[in-house]
Amino acid sequence: MVKEKPQQSWKHDTKSVVAKRRAAEKQARVDQILKAARKIFIKKGYTDATIRRIAYEATLSTGAIYAYFKGKDELFAWVYIETFKLMKDYMAKAYNTDLPIPEVFENWATAYWMFDQDYPEDSSILDANLELLDISQELRDKISEMTLKSLKESVDIFERGIKEGYFPGNMNKWEAAFLFYSAIEGIFYTLSYNQYPHLKFDGKALMRHQARIIIEGLRQEINKSEKK
Repeated sequence: MVKEKPQQSWKHDTKSVVAKRRAAEKQARVDQILKAARKIFIKKGYTDATIRRIAYEATLSTGAIYAYFKGKDELFAWVYIETFKLMKDYMAKAYNTDLPIPEVFENWATAYWMFDQDYPEDSSILDANLELLDISQELRDKISEMTLKSLKESVDIFERGIKEGYFPGNMNKWEAAFLFYSAIEGIFYTLSYNQYPHLKFDGKALMRHQARIIIEGLRQEINKSEKK
């Protein structure tokens, strides 16, 4: 005789539904707070932003904010994380392509510049020095892992270039990726802060040109050292 499987009790089902509803409500509240925090950080800057102002913007009490976040620094760190994700989604197409290696890096540099142009307020969040924040090591590690993963995308393109014979096999992929990113960052901030207002550069074209120079320079330098 085949035994029928016992049916889950209605109590078990109710607990599951309640747990899911509470999780959804918690996430909705977190999103509400982060949205308000982002607005205040952009409007007032980190220094002048306060939990009281964020709570007012979120139409919550300060106690409600502290129920989810330890303080302003932790809130800013999470706003930074969400903004970084937004930037990565914006730039995703630049790397997800089968175009020639130089064009991939040119597209990346262009997308980096255009994110700043299309989302200047969000871009300002990414300029912050996170080392000054009083946050947990766990949260700091999360941010480090996220930024390292971003650099790894460049490493993967260099690795593809090695496999395709565009770069020599003795290239240090991580060093090359770091040099590329640092050089692009340098010209990006020089343009962003308009340090030479009398020079009317096309930022998008200049970023693209810079990327080409860096990639070709790395390629030639390593090829030169390989022949010695």
